[in-house]
Amino acid sequence: MTSTLPRPGVTAPAAWLFPVPQQHQLANGLRVMTYDLPGRELATVRLVLDAPLAAEGRDGTASLAAKLWTAGTDEDDAETFARKVESVGATYHASALHAGPIASMTVPTRQLASALHLLAASVIRPAYADDEFARARHEQLDRIAANRARSENRGNMELCGLVFTPESRLSRPVDGSIDDVAALDVDAVRAYHSEQIVPSAATLLLIGDFSGTDVVAIVKEEFGDWSGSRPEQPESEAGAATTRVAVVDRPGSVQTIVRIGAPSIDRHHSDWAALQIALYVVGGHMNSRLSTVLREEKGYTYGISCRLDPQRHGGLLLVDCSVATDVTGPALADIAEILRAAVSGGITPAERDLAADNFLLAGPIAYQTSDAIANRAVRLVTDGLTPDFINNWQESIRQVTAADASRALRDHLDLARLSLVLVGDAAAIEAAVCESWPGEPTIIPA
Repeated sequence: MTSTLPRPGVTAPAAWLFPVPQQHQLANGLRVMTYDLPGRELATVRLVLDAPLAAEGRDGTASLAAKLWTAGTDEDDAETFARKVESVGATYHASALHAGPIASMTVPTRQLASALHLLAASVIRPAYADDEFARARHEQLDRIAANRARSENRGNMELCGLVFTPESRLSRPVDGSIDDVAALDVDAVRAYHSEQIVPSAATLLLIGDFSGTDVVAIVKEEFGDWSGSRPEQPESEAGAATTRVAVVDRPGSVQTIVRIGAPSIDRHHSDWAALQIALYVVGGHMNSRLSTVLREEKGYTYGISCRLDPQRHGGLLLVDCSVATDVTGPALADIAEILRAAVSGGITPAERDLAADNFLLAGPIAYQTSDAIANRAVRLVTDGLTPDFINNWQESIRQVTAADASRALRDHLDLARLSLVLVGDAAAIEAAVCESWPGEPTIIPA
C-alpha cells in the first residue's frame, strides 16, 4: 500500500552561538561569569587571575605558587585538603599561563557550594607550608629539565627566545629556568601571593546547569570576605627580537624538529579573522598547501601546521613540523617557497570558502563539553575580550573575502622577519640549512 502522507521538509540548521554568560561583580571587585547550560550535571569552575608573569619578580614564582594551592590551606594540611576535595566528587588542579595563575575545578553541581568553599580557601588562604614548597619546587625543577630534554618542547622554548626580546616575559618559559627556580624560597612565593592574588584581579567562571541554584549567593558566601588591592599593573608587550637562525645540537638524532616563527597580531586586531582564513589555507589542515607538498607528495613529515598563538598584546605566528635528518634542507626550501608563493599569489575563493566552512561549520564541534567552553572562556578573560567575542568573530569570518585574506597574509607574513630553530644533529644538517634558509646558524649545545 502506497502512503499518501507528505514527506516532511528539512529545514536549515540554526546558526550556532557561543553561550553568553550572566555577569556579576562582588563589592570586593571579584567578577563572576555564569554560563548556565541546561542538562550539564557537572559544573566546571575556573578562577582566573589577571596577574601577568611580568609582575612575578623571579621567573617561575607564579607557577610554583599556583601548584601549591592544591597542597593545603590555613585550615587543612595537604592530605586533609585532598580528602575533602575527593569527598565532594571534585577534581582540582592549578597552574599558570603567561597571563597569570588559573585554578580549575570540576564538581557535580549539587556539591557546588562545598567545592567553592575549598577553592576559596586554597586560593585566598593557601598554607604555603615549607615541606610542600620544597616538594613542589623539586617537581618544578624536574619538569623544567624534562621539557628541555624533549626536542619538541626545546624547539618551542628556543623559538620564543629568538622571536621575543629578552625584556618580554613571553621569551621565557612559564615555569622559569632551573637557576631561577632553584633560587626561590617560600617567602618569595608568599610575597608574590600577597601582592598579586587579589579579588579585583580575579574572574570566577562557572559553567553548568545551575537551575534552582543561587550561584551569586554561594559565591558571595565563600569569596565575599576576600580583600586586598594592588597598584596598577604595567601592560606587557610582545616585543620583537632580531631575526635569527639557531640549531640545538642533538648529535646522532635521526630527525630534525623544525620551528619557524615571527611576532604577529592578537585577537583585538581588525585582520584577525582574515589572517586566520589565510593561514588555514597555508597550513591549517591535512590538505593545506604545506601539508600537500611536505606530507602527501614528498613524505617528508607526518604533519605540518601554520597557525597563530595570540596573547593579550601581540603573539606568535608559528610553522612547526619534524622531518628526517637527511631531508632537512629540502624541507626548509619547500616551506620557504610555499610561503613565498602564498604571500605573492594570495589565496583563491575556493580556498577561502573551505577555510570559512571549517571555522563556521566544524568549529562548533570543539565546544560540545563544559571543559571546552570553560577553556575558551578563560582565553576571552585573559586576552581582555568581551564575552560575545566568539559570536562577533563568526560574523567576521563570514565577511572575509579571498582578497581580504590575501592582503592580510601580505601584511602580516613578512618572510624577512621569520626566525628559525632546528633541534637535531648540527653536523649533519648545518650545511643544508645554510643553502636552504637565509642567515648563519648559531649552534646551541643540547
